[in-house]
Amino acid sequence: ISPCRGGREPRECAPMRSSFFVLVFSLGASAQSFDRAALERSVKQARAESPAVFSRVQQVVSEADALQRRARGRLFPFPSRFRAVTRKQPGAAFALAEPIFAPERFQLPVSPEARLALRAGLVEAAGSLREPSLAPLYRALLSADEPYEVARAAAEALAKLGDEADLARLAQLATTDGPRQDAAISALGAAHPGKLAVSALSTLAALPLEVPRAKLVAGSLARVAPGWSADVPWRADAAQAAVTLFVKATADEARAAASDAVMTIDAPQTPALIAAARAEATATQQVALDALSDRFAHNPTRSHR
Repeated sequence: ISPCRGGREPRECAPMRSSFFVLVFSLGASAQSFDRAALERSVKQARAESPAVFSRVQQVVSEADALQRRARGRLFPFPSRFRAVTRKQPGAAFALAEPIFAPERFQLPVSPEARLALRAGLVEAAGSLREPSLAPLYRALLSADEPYEVARAAAEALAKLGDEADLARLAQLATTDGPRQDAAISALGAAHPGKLAVSALSTLAALPLEVPRAKLVAGSLARVAPGWSADVPWRADAAQAAVTLFVKATADEARAAASDAVMTIDAPQTPALIAAARAEATATQQVALDALSDRFAHNPTRSHR
């Protein structure tokens, strides 16, 4: 997988992307599969009903360069800023979508980092509002030549909406080598219902994985089947996948991520799953599984619920 397509080494990819960022706010020919006219009508209606939220989004967009300069990490956390200015505001999803598909109406940031952070932040914030009519836009973004951060936000937006066909597509992307694989793996953690997600993640957990991907799988398993959520009938399957991932891991960092997933999932079947894995494990794996069993008996996540 190319790091510049997968997004795991963004600093090394900067020179290759410099010209791309000039057009980073255009969807591209491969992404013109959504009905823009219908979306324009929704935006027009939402603006008429709640003009204030559109003004607030526009203000954040105009401040993007300044905000990015204040970033403590590589990218400014625009999702939290947008959530703060759109919380409980009618029409917020459409106010956030407008700069994505109609950037020519806005004062866009100059720096590539600010543009990337802003675009990904808009998609993530809009996706968190679970507006079904924006699904075609997210599908278009996922199909286009967007940076990893934008693709991941679009994939997660679709996962949150829970359409069966979209979840099936994300599962297929997650288990197939390609430029969208890691974005799909990450997004599966937000899937609900999570049955298809756990099935795909289980397939991945049984494979030899490099540390970055193993950590993505572990993180998504933990998110899709958290122990604090009562409505998770796929918890046992997620726990099995996490234990399998733990056994397959050869690096300490990957094994630690899998262990954390086992704790977060906190399935009552876990002791039996560990025992079954131990019966077929090597001597080294048995020692690790014994430590996992002891940690689960004193699961540190339970004290935080």
